[in-house]
Amino acid sequence: MILEQLIFGILVVAVVVLLLPFLLVMAGVAAATLFWFAAFAALLGAWVFWLVFPGTYGVAVLLLALLIGLLLIDRRARHLLVDVSNHWSKP
Repeated sequence: MILEQLIFGILVVAVVVLLLPFLLVMAGVAAATLFWFAAFAALLGAWVFWLVFPGTYGVAVLLLALLIGLLLIDRRARHLLVDVSNHWSKP
């Protein structure tokens, strides 16, 4: 009985050790792909703004930085709100 559990445990560890690098590589490729599309969309937005208002490229960059900052603040605020609601719901 103990020998079967030991062999099963070694088998589970071997599968995890073999599959973990592939899973990490797949997650990294997915993150890089999503980042590439997000960066491409931000650059495309700045380029269109520059084409529409060619004299105000600095304003386009400032608005883009403001938008990114507001999105980050909104994401952090939602995360904190979820943490607080989970904290109060615990007995």
